[in-house]
Amino acid sequence: MPPPERAEPFVALIIATCRRVVELERLLRSLEREPTPLAVWVVDNAADPATRAAVEGWQGGRAHYLDPGANLGCGGGLAFGERAALRQEDRRLTHLWLMDDDTVVHPGALTTLLGEMDRAKAVLAAPMVVNAGGRVGWAPGLENRAALREIVAGALTPEE
Repeated sequence: MPPPERAEPFVALIIATCRRVVELERLLRSLEREPTPLAVWVVDNAADPATRAAVEGWQGGRAHYLDPGANLGCGGGLAFGERAALRQEDRRLTHLWLMDDDTVVHPGALTTLLGEMDRAKAVLAAPMVVNAGGRVGWAPGLENRAALREIVAGALTPEE
């Protein structure tokens, strides 16, 4: 019997923000070049009217604006957004993508992440943050503090 066909990826991108509409708008613009289908969920920890307008105006309302009613912090905001996305997108959702509001997504980044996860049969990916000089500026998930310090010292490229 052949293996069951995998569903096409459908990603819910969760962003927590607090009074950083300029950064958020830059992030949303960068997402316009990503070919993989995704639903965008923005948790506004400040109930800021400018943030709401930016989210609701992005690509004709393609993003979901969430006001949790209190400042939950970044982690709390991401968890709030995850729960909302899972409730609404449960039938077609294949992945969650968590992101800071000051991120810029390079074209094809999500497609690359999903392809590498599939190749490695991984259920989780934690991409490195690259600074303006093309060097690794942060690598989430490393428990070995010495290795983390060496990686983020700014001397390594992602390939290294």
